Amino acid sequence: MLFRSKSDVVLQLVNATTGKLTSLNLPETSPLGHQDPAWRPDGAVIAYVRPGRDGSRGASAIWRYDLKARKATALTGPGYLQPAWSPDGQFIAATRSDNFGTDIVILDGGTGTELLRVTDDGRSFAPTWSPAGNALAFLRVDGAVVDLWQVVVQRIGATWAPGEE
Repeated sequence: MLFRSKSDVVLQLVNATTGKLTSLNLPETSPLGHQDPAWRPDGAVIAYVRPGRDGSRGASAIWRYDLKARKATALTGPGYLQPAWSPDGQFIAATRSDNFGTDIVILDGGTGTELLRVTDDGRSFAPTWSPAGNALAFLRVDGAVVDLWQVVVQRIGATWAPGEE
């Protein structure tokens, strides 16, 4: 049996009353679609990942979709995925992927500038913020074991600093 999908997995909005899907017609690299959507806490912006390829290597980037302006823009260059908005909607924790593995970073939610590399072990991924915005929980792989970790993060003005894991 041959399975054929009707389309790539792409970001769409669903009407809660009618159940109707509305395509946002966002840029994509077919057949990779989109992944990891994350609503900013105020509901005005969705961060999502546009998977890409650079030869045999992955080249995913985080994009932002502004619902009011109906416009998608790249937030990062290649190498970022799994965005998670901070509770105040100003920052994004994300997974940074490079030739050495994956680490957790904090990005400016407006510019995509990397503000802090939270981990530097090449084995950390899937960050999420604490409700107070003062810590990140994430996964770390060690051989065949994946554990849940937490790190306190502190913001002093425009600067971020990691605390103890």
